[in-house]
Formats: sequence, C-alpha cells, structure tokens
Amino acid sequence: MKYSQKEKIFSKKIARPSIITGIYILTYTVLLLFKHVSLRVSLREFNPLYPGNLFISVTFIVLVVLQIWFIKKKKGADSGALLKITIFSLLSLLFLVLAGSIKLSGLKTPDIYLLRQPLERVMTGGLLLGFLLTHYYLISYLWFRITGTGSFVILRALLNSVFILFALFLFTFFYSQTGTTNEFRGKRTGESRVAVVLGAAVWSGNQPSDVLTRRLEKALQLYNEGLIGKIQLMGGSAPGELSEAEVAYNYLREKNMPLGDLLIEKSTSSTTEQIKYISHRLNNQGEFKEIIIISDRFHLVRINEIAKFYKLHVSVINSDMQLSKTSLFYHRVREGIALLIFWLFGL
Repeated sequence: MKYSQKEKIFSKKIARPSIITGIYILTYTVLLLFKHVSLRVSLREFNPLYPGNLFISVTFIVLVVLQIWFIKKKKGADSGALLKITIFSLLSLLFLVLAGSIKLSGLKTPDIYLLRQPLERVMTGGLLLGFLLTHYYLISYLWFRITGTGSFVILRALLNSVFILFALFLFTFFYSQTGTTNEFRGKRTGESRVAVVLGAAVWSGNQPSDVLTRRLEKALQLYNEGLIGKIQLMGGSAPGELSEAEVAYNYLREKNMPLGDLLIEKSTSSTTEQIKYISHRLNNQGEFKEIIIISDRFHLVRINEIAKFYKLHVSVINSDMQLSKTSLFYHRVREGIALLIFWLFGL
C-alpha cells in the first residue's frame, strides 16, 4: 500500500473536520483552565474583556472560522492538508498539557538555574513557546491554503507564526513602557499603609543587589517620613543563598529599622506569585487601608496589570535605581516578554 493510500485512510478515520474543531475547543478550554488554576481564580470570575482573555478568544475564533472556510472551499478533499492540520493541532494541545502538568503538579526539578530562572520555569516556558508557535502555525497554514498560496506553504506558515509572535512581543514591549499606573502621591502620615518591597537578585555572600538595595532605601525613606507603618519584604531564594526577603530583612535591621514593623514572605519567586500573595493575604486581612508596591520604573506597568486582574487596588512607586542604557533595554525586553506571558497564561 502506498503512503498516499495510508494517508487517505488515516484522514478518513482521524483527520476529520469535526475532530479537528473538537481539538481546537479542547485546547481553548485547557488554556483557560491552565490560566485560572495557575492564578487561583475561579472560571466564574472569567472576564472576557481582559486583554489576555480577549486575545485568546479572538485567536481561537479566527482558527475555527478559517477551519470552516477551508473545509467549505476544499470540500474536505485535501486529505494531505487535513492530516497536517490534525498533527499540528494535536501537537499544540500536547505542548499546552505538558506545560500545565509541570506547572500545576508541583513537579520537583533539579536545582538548576538558567539566566537566574529555575529549570521548572525554563521547561514550562519552552513548552508554552512551542504551543504559541504551533497555534499560530495552524492559523497561518489555513490562511495560505485558503488563499491559494501554492509553494513553500509549510515554510511560509512557520515564518509567519514567528512573525506573529514577534509582533505580539513588540506590542507588550511598548505597552510595558507606556501603560498607565496608579502612582503613590501620599503626603499625610500613614500608619495604616504598608509598603511592599518586591524581591530582587541577591549577590554572593547574601548581599542585596543594587536593585534590591534601592527598593529597600525607598521603603526606608517612606517609613522615616511617616508615610507608611509597615514594610512587607518578599522573595524566595536560589540554592545556597538566603531568601531575598531575609537578605532585605538583614539590610533594614542594620539600618536600625524597628523589627516589629517588618513582615517577611520568603516562598514566592515571581511577580505574579507576589501580587497573588498580596491579594490573598495582605488585602484580605483588613489591617491595611492602603498597599504601596515598590519596584523599578520599568516594572510598574506589569505590576499594575497583574493587580487589575485580581481587582486589587494598589499604589506603586519606583525606586531611585539608575540603569545603564544596555541594562535598561535588557530589563524592558524582559518586561515585554513577562507581560505577554502573564496576559496569555497567567504566569
């Protein structure tokens, strides 16, 4: 039996339009579950107009519409194309399921760090990148087949998926620099205010990095001016180091900060986890009437976006950290990627 005959038999049994559409719907459902379970938000609180949810919904609607258009135009006769679409739709779903399994199962990975990111996060990110590329490949492939692009369809679809992903990054890159924030402008004393110092890198010898030092100095300044009553220190640790929160605590202790006004959380490892902690713990205790988050200016827009997702009202204030042009560009690129990941996957 020739390969083409096997292909036709497989297409008739598996690569059916109804099955392919079902895979799309299942993938969409898995993605929403992944996002909301990761964020600990019920699907009943699903907001279809939130930027990430809106974009996810639109892309899947486009995918289904293109699928229907393709079937109508080709009358289901293009078995080779149906086979490719089935394989890539299953691959897209597989990437997403594997990423969700790693993230939500609490899988223990070796204490290996790449670019200061734990192996678990790198693996999850790689799988989610694979999901996005295959997802946009499907959209591009269907479009090229519908419009009659005859040559190098697969290559063109792959390149187009990369282009779409890059365009998304460019949008979040510029948005992370120009989006609005609720900046702190308090002038009255604030015993009921708490300033949250988000974690930052710790250098060898358990010394705070310049970024963390500047955030702590800003918190100390607000405290000494009577604008806040407590300081919440946050951040976990890399192997062989004290947690970011513990290093911050030691730094402020050496500055004669009253220890009774310091709060410590040392298990979170990302901005999303830290905002989630603030929402579930500080915000719900009712002890503080206002929460101020201290970080770097390039970081404030993403903080604001995550807080909005949790319907958390916070003020933000930037530290006085000055970065070189190269370092600032690196952090802005990183923020653009991080904002895209949060909008789409809730990480």
